[in-house]
Order: sequence, then structure tokens, then C-alpha cells
Amino acid sequence: AVFNHGGRSISYGPEINANAKTELVAFCQRKTAKSMAQGDIVYKVERFEENFQATVRLNCLGGDEFAGELCATERQAEHAAAHQALLAHADELAEQQAQKRKAIEAARDPTKFARGEDGQAFAIGEGDPTVKSKLHSAVTQLLGREATQHDIVYDCVALEGGTVAK
Repeated sequence: AVFNHGGRSISYGPEINANAKTELVAFCQRKTAKSMAQGDIVYKVERFEENFQATVRLNCLGGDEFAGELCATERQAEHAAAHQALLAHADELAEQQAQKRKAIEAARDPTKFARGEDGQAFAIGEGDPTVKSKLHSAVTQLLGREATQHDIVYDCVALEGGTVAK
């Protein structure tokens, strides 16, 4: 779904149920590298005669506040406020979405990740040390930031024939 406002358009993703509030949560999660908890994104809705206006406070991003336009329902007002927050971060949002698209495209062809330094394909599991670095690169692209040691966790199991990482 793509939404235009004030001459600027923002894509909330290809999903049929994509909306500003969902995209704002995803944006904040990627930017802060953590899941959102209660109180990280707070909406406040006020009634003005027959309409509603919402503000959204992004405590997860230093407490910035954004006000949406007047709307017929509380739900629409919250989405309008989220839209304003996304407009304020439109360039960063577009960059995150581009990185996500690249990662999705790369994931469609897993052979891109299963190539050695010489460019020759190899079977994963042959012990090529570049597999780990390629995984790190792919996770970095998916997250839209540098992957940390907490983003990729290896669970190693000692077997009779050697060690296996899951």
C-alpha cells in the first residue's frame, strides 16, 4: 500500500493490511535494533467537535512527537499521526525499505550466498569460512544496520563424527 500526503508518498509495504501504525513499529524496531515494548510508542487521541486528532510520541527515539490531521474516527486519527512520524523519517524509511528489498531479492537465489572467494558454487557444509561472513552480510541487509553478536546465535552440538552448528 502506498499513501500520498503533502506531495510525498510513503510505501507501507506490499501486504494488503499494511498501514502507518504497523510500518511505524517496524521502522522503530529496525532503527533501535530492539522489539517495541509498551510505552515505546504512545498515542494520545483528543476529540474536536465531530472529529479526532491524535499525537504519537516515540519514546523509543528520544520522545519526538507528531500530530496527525483531524479524522472521523480515533483509529484513523492514530494512523494519521503515525503517517506524520513516517513522513518526518521518510528518507531513512526509504533506505530501510530498499535494504529489505535487496535482502528479499538475494534470498530468492540462495546460490548467491553459496559461492566461494573464486565465485565457484559449493555445497553448504563443506566448511567454507566465507559462509559465516555471507550470513553476517545477509543479516545486516535484512536488519538495515550492522549485525551484532546477539543477532546471530550458533547452537553447537557435539556428535560422534564432529560438531554441528544449528
